Amino acid sequence: MEEAVEEVEQPAAASAASAGGRAAQRAIIISGWPCVGKSWLINRGAMEGYAILDLDSSRYSFLADGRRNPRFEEDYIAAILRRVGDEVILMVSAHRQVRQRLADLGLWFALVMPRRELREVWLQRMVSRGTADMVPFFRDNWDTLVAGCVAQQGCDIVYLGSAQYLENVILNIVTKFKPPAAY
Repeated sequence: MEEAVEEVEQPAAASAASAGGRAAQRAIIISGWPCVGKSWLINRGAMEGYAILDLDSSRYSFLADGRRNPRFEEDYIAAILRRVGDEVILMVSAHRQVRQRLADLGLWFALVMPRRELREVWLQRMVSRGTADMVPFFRDNWDTLVAGCVAQQGCDIVYLGSAQYLENVILNIVTKFKPPAAY
C-alpha cells in the first residue's frame, strides 16, 4: 500500500477584494479531476463547518433538448460567481477553460489531480466507478491533460498518490489554503 503523500505547488493568494460587483471570495473552490473523490466527499455533508456544494459541469454542458450548450463556460462561471461569496467548499470542474477563467478572475482555487505516472490507476478508477466511457478520452489525452494542469497559473495544485482521494487532503486544503479572513 502506498503511503499517502501530498504535494502542493504554486501558492496562490485569495482574492478578498470585490471586483466588478463580485462578492469577496469566501468559498474554498476545489477544481477536481474525475475520480478524485468529489462525489464521495459531497455525500458526507459538511466539513469543518463548511457546507459542501457540487457544481457538476454536466448540468451546464447540455441544453434541455440534448444539444451542447454554446454558453457552457459563461453559464458555469456565472453559477460559480453566485456562490463565491458564501462560506462553502465549492466543487467545480477541472476543464481547462473553467480553470483559466477562475484564474483570470483572480479567484483562489485548489486544483486536485493525479500524479502524471498514475494514468493506469486513474483509468481503472473510471471503470470501477461506472464511467468507463471516459476511459478512451483520458487514455488518449492523458499527457496533454496533465501538462495543461501542471502549467496552470493562479492556483494551488494538489497531487494525489495512487491510494489517495480528496478526503485525504481536504483538511489541508481547508486549513492551509483557506482565503484570508480580510472581508
